[in-house]
Amino acid sequence: MADWKPTWPTRPEYDEAIKQWRTNVNDAELKAANLATMPTGGPARYGGAGLYITFYKLGNFQARCFCSNIDEHINPPTDIVERYQRISQYITAKQAEVPALIPTTYVEHGIYVAKNWRPVIKTQWLNNTRRLGSYIADYYNDTNRMRTLGEAWRQMIGQLEAVGIAHGDLDLTNVLIQEAGGQPQLRLIDYDNMWVPLLAGKAQTECGHKPFQHPQFFRPGDKPNPANRPFDAEMDRFSALVIYLSLLAISIRPALYNELGAREDERLLFSRDDYDNPTLATSNIERMRAKCGAPVEPYVRELRAALEQRRMPRSLADIASGKGAAASVPLTATPRAFVPPPPAEMSKPLGARVPIATAGPAPSNSTAQPGRAQYQLPVSPATPRPNPNWPAQPYSQPLPPVPATKAKRSGSVGTVVVWSIAIFIALLIILSAFHVI
Repeated sequence: MADWKPTWPTRPEYDEAIKQWRTNVNDAELKAANLATMPTGGPARYGGAGLYITFYKLGNFQARCFCSNIDEHINPPTDIVERYQRISQYITAKQAEVPALIPTTYVEHGIYVAKNWRPVIKTQWLNNTRRLGSYIADYYNDTNRMRTLGEAWRQMIGQLEAVGIAHGDLDLTNVLIQEAGGQPQLRLIDYDNMWVPLLAGKAQTECGHKPFQHPQFFRPGDKPNPANRPFDAEMDRFSALVIYLSLLAISIRPALYNELGAREDERLLFSRDDYDNPTLATSNIERMRAKCGAPVEPYVRELRAALEQRRMPRSLADIASGKGAAASVPLTATPRAFVPPPPAEMSKPLGARVPIATAGPAPSNSTAQPGRAQYQLPVSPATPRPNPNWPAQPYSQPLPPVPATKAKRSGSVGTVVVWSIAIFIALLIILSAFHVI
């Protein structure tokens, strides 16, 4: 990228500006606060690992600034200011409905740096918090705590979906935990790729972290491609399911945390290899399922369906309630009951495959998937029907009824008897005429 040039101030430039925060920062609460510093006296910089973010602690607030990443040759998205304006506006309106959201204020002329005024995102500084990954690493053996954490997770995800918000990068580092009365309270940080209804029509900018994102977003290679991930209210559903399923499994069998290779800041029970081969007996998904049994079954089923069909999972609420269950696929082959062979005149080729959707409603236990046609056993005039003694495909379209013209008989039984007697008498007369009898 020889033609790359920074479009925002660099981190060292922000460091210099924030040293004189009472002069260079244009917000009354930030001006009045004390700057957190390093032992050497310089400003304490947080979030250094971010792509294009650096932030500082000023009293009970965090001042989040957009910067150009010189080392990685990365600039903030060109519309990052507009995005945060809309995000902060929507969070302000919905924060009471989603306690996990942190009050966020967009300050347009927030800090004077490199001879220009630049925006600052002001948020509450959270004290006494732990990262989600660190919390799980310390308490995975406490089944009650893990069960409570799993329920808190499901509640938070439901609240986000209810107001149409998707975080965009749910993982072990962007979720913090505060404990109140022994109960974990989840708090979300890092809203750089958040989706709110006010951003409808915008493009995706990031893809999140691989262990918590659908592998479809990283195809054809391992480099994330924002164009592969939808930017909408449902984009958290894969990571929400993976994290909830991991918490549920750990609450049932804590030893899985170590057995399946969980790592504090990187992943829980599953990795990209597991998503690419979810049905293998050696995959962590199958190993976990085998050891946890029925409680995880609907969630594993939905995870596998989402991977196979390259789609987002259903919401956690829908999976728990069974709503829209036809969208999933069975974990194992559905047992086939024996079906007697059809009558001879019905053992004819059925022609081209026909989607079940055109043949009326499927049975109540059907595995038909919305938007994905379900077909009967492939049969065409050029392909003879397999052995009719084989059981029929489950949930296939019923064979068409025999046409009425084929079912109609030529006459009644009495008519057949009369004609038979007449023909017999005629034969006797003919034979007598020739003296045969």
